[in-house]
Amino acid sequence: MKTAAINAAFNAIWTPDSKSVVYAHENPVYDLHRIPIDASSPDVPVISSKWDKYASGISPDGRSIVYVENNNSDRLFIAQLDGTAAPRALTASGTAERSASFSPTGGWIAYEEWTHGQPNIYLVAAEGSGARRQVSVEGGEQPRWTKGGTEIVYRRGSAVMAVPVTPSTGDVGKPMELFRKGQPDRLGGGRTMAYDVSADGSKFLLVVPEQKNGSQPIVVVLNWFEELKARALASGRASK
Repeated sequence: MKTAAINAAFNAIWTPDSKSVVYAHENPVYDLHRIPIDASSPDVPVISSKWDKYASGISPDGRSIVYVENNNSDRLFIAQLDGTAAPRALTASGTAERSASFSPTGGWIAYEEWTHGQPNIYLVAAEGSGARRQVSVEGGEQPRWTKGGTEIVYRRGSAVMAVPVTPSTGDVGKPMELFRKGQPDRLGGGRTMAYDVSADGSKFLLVVPEQKNGSQPIVVVLNWFEELKARALASGRASK
């Protein structure tokens, strides 16, 4: 399956039934489109506005989508995939937000919020009630859910951290470091997750910087124009 976007198409996320993807489609701003992976029907717009946007997460029942819209800064919005309800802001924080992820039950959303020049992980009820709860301490980004919604993992520099969560109340415990593995590379200008974790929390797939041994040589070509002319003359003679 290949998208029919004339311009850029990126940041695809799966629907829970694994039959479709939602992706950012440039035309001319980044709108959200949905397309079945078997190409049984054409892609259709999901969310359109005058601001760039990209998908962040889809609820387990496949009905809701949380996405980032950039109007001077990244802000998270939640909407119905079928367009039956107008999008609403996820929070009223007024600060930059991104990397949202629905809990396996769909009741909570973990996300990244920037305050005082530093990202931290917060938790908020998906239906909009109650205050947000801070999950990380001293920084955190790229939250993921594991263990049936009883744990959130996130990156803090080179560390992978984990926090226990009580799904019925949204109460969070104390962060603990699981392991360290390189400084995380953020893809797509920081808009794409650079790692994933299995549902039981036992396996991680991470994008890490390539470690190169030794220095890389610098090659300087002198008199390159003369060499170019000589090659052009030789090519001309060979074609006659």
